[in-house]
Amino acid sequence: MSEKPVPNFVQTSSASFPPNFPAGTAWSVSAYDDNGTVSPPVAGNVWQFDAYSPVQNAMHAGSYWTGLYLFVPGISNGISCVLSNQDQFEVYFLTPTRFIATKQNRLYRFGQYMGGPH
Repeated sequence: MSEKPVPNFVQTSSASFPPNFPAGTAWSVSAYDDNGTVSPPVAGNVWQFDAYSPVQNAMHAGSYWTGLYLFVPGISNGISCVLSNQDQFEVYFLTPTRFIATKQNRLYRFGQYMGGPH
């Protein structure tokens, strides 16, 4: 299995995002396989970036996991995510309705906006 480099466009999005984005949004998320192909979304695996949590920058996927995100300095469309199980990945918003997540510099997840605020 060879590592696929993260495409350059992931880190150079010029899309304009609303204030506090992605707080208050929900996303349908699909996995990338080892060949870089996007799998169908898993029912119920909705990523939510919480707007009304007592913890700032909280996120969760139903009862699967909880975590926090921090904005990546110098990358206006990127956040770094750390889950309660210590899993880590980055999310790059390509547009206000699409994202690509990377993990250890490999394609990890693809997200499509479902709505907000929640």
